[in-house]
Order: sequence, then structure tokens, then C-alpha cells
Amino acid sequence: MGLEHDIDQPPPDGPAPAGPAPGAPGMTDAFRAAIHALYRRYYGRDATEDELTAHAGNPGGIPAVEDALKASNPAGASGGGPQNGDYRGWIMQQLEGQPFNQQTLLDHEAAWKAHGIILQPANAQGERTKVRLPDGTYVRLGFGEGHPVWVVQANPGSGSTPTPAPFTEPGPYPGGDYTPPPLPDDLAHPYTPPTQAELEASAGYGARLEAGRKMRERRAAASGVGLGGGFQKAINRYAQDYASNEYSNYFGQRLDTRNQNYNEYTGSVNRARDTYNTRYGVWGDEQARRRNWQNDYWSRLRDLYTGGQQAAR
Repeated sequence: MGLEHDIDQPPPDGPAPAGPAPGAPGMTDAFRAAIHALYRRYYGRDATEDELTAHAGNPGGIPAVEDALKASNPAGASGGGPQNGDYRGWIMQQLEGQPFNQQTLLDHEAAWKAHGIILQPANAQGERTKVRLPDGTYVRLGFGEGHPVWVVQANPGSGSTPTPAPFTEPGPYPGGDYTPPPLPDDLAHPYTPPTQAELEASAGYGARLEAGRKMRERRAAASGVGLGGGFQKAINRYAQDYASNEYSNYFGQRLDTRNQNYNEYTGSVNRARDTYNTRYGVWGDEQARRRNWQNDYWSRLRDLYTGGQQAAR
């Protein structure tokens, strides 16, 4: 947290407000705000009235006050906070060379809180030996060892090795099993060739046969052949040939229609299967991502714990 985030006036890139000269009737709001911001930065609190009054006489203005606070800050010259998330290095630097007892931690509590590091409530022995980092990790700083340690905790009240919760398998795919589209009625049974009766009952069959017969009668009458026995034989052959040709065409049409229906049904089956497989794949990938994330998280947590245990030895 930098000074520039706490002061509205003057702008961060402008000159720092100078303190009022000794004996001046009072201090400006900008000067008060600047001093409070420095105290929040280095001490985690606002300045008292006595401190404001003491700094008002500093001829060096705000820069000189900041230099003085850096020199006397209980959090050390690194009051700007941990760099790149190195909370362990920052805290250990602050505790270096100081008596390691409860009061030392209490002296640092305000500065730590300003950077999101919370000293935890007392344990059963009345000692406040743990901190919670901004990412939610709990760390025991010790006491019994006589020197600071860094032991990552599974939770605020446990000093045991973190035990990962097992990944909860999601169970069957919520979309259910794949079910192909239902068969159309004409594909639900084996193909059977059409009968002669079906051919004769088909649309236009009788009309075309009758039209051919009458045309031949007119030709015979016009040529003077007559409609005797020879003509009747010719008409019978015509009817037989006509029936044979019509049946062949009718058979082919029925078979083509069935094949077309089968191809359309096969296409719908493939599309339904592809849609199902795509959705199932997305669901499976999400489960794998969750499983890998949890395994990686607990692996990193165990590494932190192991590092803390090694540092405690």
C-alpha cells in the first residue's frame, strides 16, 4: 500500500505538502492527511494529535517525516510490505534480532494487518502464535522453539500434516446413456418386395393400362384389322408386358424410397451420437480439470508444510 493511494491532495506526482512553520496557527488538512497516510503505511494506524503536532515543526516537511518513520518503524525499513508475495521473507526479516515472545508479535500486529496478515486469536495456552496470510493460508510462527519458525497449518487449530480431501467423483454422466433416435415405421421391419396386388392398387396403374388398351383398339379399327381373336391375343400380351414393366419400376421406386429413408435415419443417428459425445467430452474434461486442480493444490500445500517443518528444525 503506497502513500499515493491514501492522499487525495496534492496529486501523487506533485510536490509533497510542507509542514507548517514552527509557531504557525495550525496545520492544513493536506498535511494531516499526508501524515496519517505515512503512519498507516509504516505503522498500520493514524497518527495521534501529539505526533501530528511534533511533525508539524519538521522543517523538512513530509519527506523528512517519512525518513524519520522509516528509521523508527517497528516493522523495519521494509514497511512498504512484502515484495512479490514473499510474506515469509518479509515477516522473518522483521522478527530478526528481536526477542521472540508474545509482545514482539503484538508490536508487529498493526503493520501486518495493514498488509492483510492477521494475527490469530489466542490458543488454549493463551498464546497468539499463528497468522493468516491474505490467500487464506495459516502459518504458525512458533514460541516453544525460542526462535521464529514458519510452519504452514492445515487450519487455524491444527498442526498436523495437511490431508487432502479426496476428490468426489461426479457419478454417472448427468446426460444419461446415449439413446439413438427411434426407427421410422417403414424401417422397423425387414424389407419385403411389393405384391402384384399392391402394384395394381397403386395410383395411376389401372388408368395407364386402360389408356393403352383403348389406343390399340382405335389403331386396329382404323387399320381395318378388327377386334377378333388375333387382336385379343395382342391385347393380352400388351397387358402382361405392361404389368411386368410397371412392377419393375414400382419395385425400384419402393426400394429407392426405403434406401433414402435409411440414409436419412443413419444421418440423424450420427448427428445425435456426435452431439452426445461432444457434451460427454466437455463434462469429462471438466471433471479431469477439477481433479488435476485439486491434486495440484494439495501437492503445493504439502510442499509448503514440508518447507515449514524443515525451517522449524
